Amino acid sequence: MLKMKVTTELDLTGLKKLRSRLKRQEGQSLEVGHFDGHRHLDSPEHSVAEISVINQFGMNKIPARPYMLPTMQGNFIKAEILKSSAKIAKGDSTVAKESRVLGMLIRDSMKALIEGKIMPANSAVTISLKGFDHPLIATEQLVDDINFRLTRDL
Repeated sequence: MLKMKVTTELDLTGLKKLRSRLKRQEGQSLEVGHFDGHRHLDSPEHSVAEISVINQFGMNKIPARPYMLPTMQGNFIKAEILKSSAKIAKGDSTVAKESRVLGMLIRDSMKALIEGKIMPANSAVTISLKGFDHPLIATEQLVDDINFRLTRDL
């Protein structure tokens, strides 16, 4: 008869270091969108953020032309979030660094979606007023105003 005794030792040092790094970053958030209440040039009674909300969801005769949610639901962004999480878990990067990288990537993806001629098309009246048919592009202000920031809860 053969008898065998097996013992296992777990080295949790890496896990403890990861927990410590994440604990230091607790309360930090990445925000991407429109900030600071800049007034819209074509509609000064509204901020650029308000115009963005109107375009996201539509209002009255303005059809919905979402660009924020589709950006965040895209597989490319999800894959980049997973890559960043893996780098943080391995200790190859920090939450702050990966948040900045993701912030730039999400911001640029939102801008690209708008610049790629988002649908539905403009109405004939809007086209005649603007002189061209490119939804969400008139002054470039909506695109130029998209940014990101890192915040910390108090």
